[in-house]
Amino acid sequence: MLLFHGTSANNLSEILACGVNAESYWGTLVQARSFANSFDNGIILQADIDESDLKASILMAESLYDAGDIDELPDENDINYSIENLGGCVCFVEVYDFSVVVQS
Repeated sequence: MLLFHGTSANNLSEILACGVNAESYWGTLVQARSFANSFDNGIILQADIDESDLKASILMAESLYDAGDIDELPDENDINYSIENLGGCVCFVEVYDFSVVVQS
């Protein structure tokens, strides 16, 4: 699944050397750009991540559920729901194969 990750350019040399650490948050380009824009020098990474390495963002879901913003908690394997409704999903493996696609 083609996903995006926003981060600071200050982290890039370490990410290039060590990969993106697990657990990391990935989503759409729009979602990643929004996060990257929270940094003065944000960048966006792109990776094709196997869906078996992804889970729904249950912490975000629990927060929204507790606030009354969603009626039920999603299944942790419902990646599409997580991306569409929770702002992204969680990758549980380190990601080494990625490219820098956008400087936000």
